[in-house]
Amino acid sequence: MTFEIDTAFNEAIEIEGIEKEVTDNGILWTITTHQGDFQFYCDGYQQFIRQEPFYQFGQTLSYIERGGFSLEQTTSQDNPNRIRKDIVEQRIKDLEHFANAKKRHIKRRERDELNKQRERNEIDTKQFLLKKREIKEMLDYYDYWLKDTKFENW
Repeated sequence: MTFEIDTAFNEAIEIEGIEKEVTDNGILWTITTHQGDFQFYCDGYQQFIRQEPFYQFGQTLSYIERGGFSLEQTTSQDNPNRIRKDIVEQRIKDLEHFANAKKRHIKRRERDELNKQRERNEIDTKQFLLKKREIKEMLDYYDYWLKDTKFENW
């Protein structure tokens, strides 16, 4: 079986899951993506999990995080790069940025709710303006710290 996919990098196929189902016709593999599903029958296909899974803030792994390219059938690959100081420090920064992106999201929802309260005349003008300014300052703070990070547009 062969197939060809023509896609730009920013439109890369993102795999959501891989499922294996034994049927009367053989083993049916389904690869679920954001763009659609691939299904194929293949009795001889095996999937190998080369490393222990770890949380990632995206759909890609760098060459170093992946531990290089390999078609080996190893299932317990040791990857010392995952504990390298620079990679661990980057993961810590990413976690901090993610926490700020989450807080910013909550503040945006708070701002939207405040605007709805104002439209429904549930809050007086002075309280509205004070709260609006407080929320804006926090959003500006989060925007500043998330600028030029992978979480800038989250």
